[in-house]
Amino acid sequence: MLLDTAGSLGTLPIRLREAMDRYGQTGEYDPAPVVEAASLPMGTGAIAGVPMRAGEAVLGAGAIRPLSEVPQAIAKGDTRVATRFPTGVKSPENPLRQHLSIGTEEMRMDPEQFAHNTSILARYPGFAHLKGMAPEEAAQAYIDQAAGNMRFLYENSPADLQRRAPLWYEGANRISDALAQRWGVPRQSASAALASLSPQKDWFMNASLGERVGDIVTANPRATSDMASWVGSQPALMAKPDTADLLRAIEGKRLDQVDPKHAALFVRAFDEAHNARNYRSVLPEGDFGDFVRTASGDPAKVAWGTFGDIGKAVRAIQSGGDMDTLSPLLGAKHKVRSFYNNIEVPNDPRFGDITGDTHQVAAAQMRPLSGSSEAVIQHLASGGPAGSVNAKSSAVTGVQGTYGLVADATRQFAQEYGMLPRAAQSATWEPIRSLFPADWKTAKNATAVDDIWKAVDRGELSVDQARRAIFDVAGGIGTPEWLRGGAGARAPQSASTYR
Repeated sequence: MLLDTAGSLGTLPIRLREAMDRYGQTGEYDPAPVVEAASLPMGTGAIAGVPMRAGEAVLGAGAIRPLSEVPQAIAKGDTRVATRFPTGVKSPENPLRQHLSIGTEEMRMDPEQFAHNTSILARYPGFAHLKGMAPEEAAQAYIDQAAGNMRFLYENSPADLQRRAPLWYEGANRISDALAQRWGVPRQSASAALASLSPQKDWFMNASLGERVGDIVTANPRATSDMASWVGSQPALMAKPDTADLLRAIEGKRLDQVDPKHAALFVRAFDEAHNARNYRSVLPEGDFGDFVRTASGDPAKVAWGTFGDIGKAVRAIQSGGDMDTLSPLLGAKHKVRSFYNNIEVPNDPRFGDITGDTHQVAAAQMRPLSGSSEAVIQHLASGGPAGSVNAKSSAVTGVQGTYGLVADATRQFAQEYGMLPRAAQSATWEPIRSLFPADWKTAKNATAVDDIWKAVDRGELSVDQARRAIFDVAGGIGTPEWLRGGAGARAPQSASTYR
């Protein structure tokens, strides 16, 4: 979804207007005219060389509805990536050459998919009134209530949270820039490495994992016997029939001598064998705080994601900043691609990219959700258990699940407060995590919150009354770790998350 800025710069909220002014002055992007499809470079697989706009000649009558505007071409030197990544052979768009976005307008491109994905919204507690509504009406009603939930969270946050939570992505950009300078790579490579490692990770752990990968890749160490010992101590790895062969392929070699498909195992094994498991908290401004501790007071330990994610981060750091390498590495999911943009170009005012993670869905619905919650699965199009109602996605349009609705709700909330959309997202991401901390999100408490929303569905409470009741049941918005005493700030240019 494009922000409507044409001819209206003087009426934009001040913080958004300032961001647009900065971009115009610094020349960080070139708003080049849209090019014809015939002039687009080939080599992007199934999406190369096809027309830029959806039309009946390409897709068949009524198959896909075109966008209201032709997507803007990606200019040379622009490090923002498309937040939709169509892969279908009939796709009329090229995500390596066009600035594609995700919002309600993009969801409408496939009317059948849009109708299905808006029909499931009434399943969520507090949204039963959407049942039977036309797709457009249901989408807007969901957006309005979700934006209102975000507004409530923001307005009931402590003043320090309101002031500092919108800065998270500026801080992430500062960390990415510091790491890129340390490693001697373009910043977009560091940003892509961080984004690649983000699935199922909180930001503190995510930042540490990214730093570890980059430190190992750029140090180019030789494999050690301690690495082999660690692998040998992991039953899940040793149960795989090819692990012994992988160890022999790595033995005695430096990382750059290892087959790229073995690089992820090399990096993980080196880190496990040679680096401390502790990791620091991160402040919104990008400084590193104290080491994270568990509820019992013990130092928390970093936990790696998949070898696939590690391998993507390795390739990102080794990419030389080539955007045609980095963009496909980020995959097809809106969240990871948007997260990269928010880290890499946090003050880009053009497209209003939103990192819609689990917590942002929770903020939109004001419920204590997890990655396995139906609403989150449908938002991210991650696929639910057998028998569940899944949201639809499209390889032709690149639209995944219900993501665009939460993105537009966040943009609507942002406009009310004159924030950039990414700032509005982090301004509500922190309060929802503090309202529903991990140890509070029990089945009993989740049921209590849903029961309040079901009272709205029965007409016994207003939406505003439900918000206040949930706030009281949860005990209000607490103080996040980075606002507590003792978090001494360490600049990312001279400090580490794990040393």
